[in-house]
Amino acid sequence: MTRHFFASGLHELAASLPEDAVVHAGARPYGLHAGNRLPIVVYPILLAEELRRLGHAGGYRHLVTLNDWDTDGLVHAPGYPVNFIPRGRSFQHQVDPAGCCASLVDHWERQLGMELRPLTDRHPEVAVEIRRVSSYRAVPAFADTLRFGLTHPDELGRRAASAFGVPVDCPRAQLAGAVCPGCHSIDGMTSYDPMGDRVSFGCRQCGAATEDVFTRFDYWLYTHLVGAAKCRAADPDAWIFGGDFVEHRAIDFLERTVELLQGRPPRMMSLFTPVLLGSDGEKMSKSRRNLLDVPLDWLVSRAASWDAPRLAPPGGSPGY
Repeated sequence: MTRHFFASGLHELAASLPEDAVVHAGARPYGLHAGNRLPIVVYPILLAEELRRLGHAGGYRHLVTLNDWDTDGLVHAPGYPVNFIPRGRSFQHQVDPAGCCASLVDHWERQLGMELRPLTDRHPEVAVEIRRVSSYRAVPAFADTLRFGLTHPDELGRRAASAFGVPVDCPRAQLAGAVCPGCHSIDGMTSYDPMGDRVSFGCRQCGAATEDVFTRFDYWLYTHLVGAAKCRAADPDAWIFGGDFVEHRAIDFLERTVELLQGRPPRMMSLFTPVLLGSDGEKMSKSRRNLLDVPLDWLVSRAASWDAPRLAPPGGSPGY
């Protein structure tokens, strides 16, 4: 997997893309801010401009996956940042706090559509698709990744320990699980029988014990295991990541997991954007409450020539 970085990397990638390429970016239905716009909207606009300059009139397909089988309800076991205790619900089954849509995912899917309009307005040759992760449940490569997560969490734990350089209690690792069909909690015990392809889930919230075939359950997956499953299922030609994916070595976990599951590294090229800084000079993040409203046109203009890992917002200190 070839890695490309920032503006110069975008030019390298554009020169290598095949006709009718699939270019992917992922999103959590949790909140969008100016930093998220870099991989989802800004770099796709710049890529379309570069392809047009190179004479690729056909554009490309921009696939944005929405991680509805991800969750913000995992609790870290003390001393083990990749050993998770499931709590709460997957994004798929969370209510919309704004109250305007049937679910949290419906809300952010609509928001994503609005965020992507500048791309399609400026470059109608680019075909944009928003796809929920749950829609890949019947794709064999995705389902097999999930099955592996249920049966061999210790193997994935070892990959996580190697990639992130953190201690992992591999025998007790849990990176995927079922969702209670009744109350939609992820707080429970998941068991998988590969002989019958059946799943059992004991819910700690409502007390229900459910057994059914693998395909009848909804699931939650650790964020970066979702990434590996999407990589195998969508098989994009290129994936645009935020710069924190390489800084925190999440990309190493994705690559090693995909190679473990399919016997070879992912074929896709990767492109990394700078990390956009917030009001406190740190990475812009909803959890840090350092969000700033940065105009899209400023981001496009600035990112077009920016070749450093950090990008400060207008009026901020220069990036580095």
